[in-house]
Amino acid sequence: MQDEEGYTTLNFLTQVPASACGHPDRHKGLSALSPVWGPVALTLSVLCLALFLGLMALLVVFFQTPRPFEEATENPTSYQGHLQGIKSHLSSSLQEMRDSLCLEGMIKNTNKNKNNEVTCTLCPANWKWEEDNSCYYVSTQLSTWEQSQRFCASKNSTLRFIDS
Repeated sequence: MQDEEGYTTLNFLTQVPASACGHPDRHKGLSALSPVWGPVALTLSVLCLALFLGLMALLVVFFQTPRPFEEATENPTSYQGHLQGIKSHLSSSLQEMRDSLCLEGMIKNTNKNKNNEVTCTLCPANWKWEEDNSCYYVSTQLSTWEQSQRFCASKNSTLRFIDS
């Protein structure tokens, strides 16, 4: 083609090797997959965002929650009172459980005393109850008399000498 001055304009088409273009159906296949991957990518993005926000919320709650140790060091008197209240509540709960077990007759050491009142003796774990309404602990370890007395004192009991 010539322009007005007589020069010829050449239009070169760039030639791309056939191997670089690939198969024409390959591009069509990618466009067919993109509608499937779009919702999947969106769902995964929303899920990651939700997990991130949940993690941030947990971190905020964690750092805003007071720690018992910090409370105890800041105000030990009130914390000691709080612990005393818990101890009192647990002691009363334990007494209620003992009473209910005795009333239900689930404990074999329920007896009647001289006034015909029901008495119930609860022994600690691994201790034996005897008919005289006493709990006994029979040790399997050999100890001196002094060591045995200290052990009994630590268990709020007394050392008995059984003459057999």
